[in-house]
Amino acid sequence: MSTVYGRTKPPPPESLWDYIIRRDDGCVAPRLGLGVERACFGRVEVDHVRASGALGKKSPSTADNLVSLCGQHHYLKTMNGRTWRPRLIEYINEKEGIRDPDERA
Repeated sequence: MSTVYGRTKPPPPESLWDYIIRRDDGCVAPRLGLGVERACFGRVEVDHVRASGALGKKSPSTADNLVSLCGQHHYLKTMNGRTWRPRLIEYINEKEGIRDPDERA
């Protein structure tokens, strides 16, 4: 079981951020066909993908909920979360070796 970090827990370790940056090798949006109308701009940021469920709260800081996005695409994901999240979650599941629950026998 992985450690979950959030507002009431200590900040996530730098090693988790480093892992996400290495795993994703830059902003993933263009590779996934997301936000292609805008070029990458700004530094690469680690972003929470899943919705927190409440305004002002963060979802868990775990490898299966974090992705690398440039500042431009981070903003676009925030504004278009309902359309971006499914593709980003699919990407994370592929990278982390998580099977889609619908494919389970």
